[in-house]
Amino acid sequence: MAYGQARRILRKAGEGKPFPEGWKKKQAAFVALRLGIDPDQASQKIDSFVYEAMAERFAFLAPYSGVGPCLHRLATCGLRLGLLSDLPPKAKLEAMGLSSRFETALCSEDYGILKPSAFPFQALAEALGSAPDEMVYVGNKYGYDCAGAKALGMRTALFGRGGGPQADFSFRSWEKLADWILDQARKT
Repeated sequence: MAYGQARRILRKAGEGKPFPEGWKKKQAAFVALRLGIDPDQASQKIDSFVYEAMAERFAFLAPYSGVGPCLHRLATCGLRLGLLSDLPPKAKLEAMGLSSRFETALCSEDYGILKPSAFPFQALAEALGSAPDEMVYVGNKYGYDCAGAKALGMRTALFGRGGGPQADFSFRSWEKLADWILDQARKT
């Protein structure tokens, strides 16, 4: 709970400028304050209970049905694929067998700021060598994924039932997502 609260505080703080050099220290300081422990202890607990434990949890993950064919179709049509996550994505992608599908996989923490800040979305655009208005960002949380991407000028697609108020496209079928993205690519 302390970690989640620290992330919410840092997310609000992310409305300003990123702080890459002190990201983990700042996160640990918030957790330490909440738990009443030393920041070094908090840092160790975060590493143990969050980052190291992620690899174990990722071993049980499988991609949503249809994700693999969607990514394959987009790549074979010549689209460049990148990923942006608030948590380190590489182990997760490897566990799901998707690491080869993405040209780049970035973690917003590495930039010292969480989504929905525009900074990590800009880093993704730069890593792919694309202008934000040429990109579609696909996410599952409107407030973090779509809001941040839209603020930079990206089109957005939201996975899930309800859809977001300003998502450009909401979907539950990965095949329909591929259709929509390819249609968007033809328009640009």
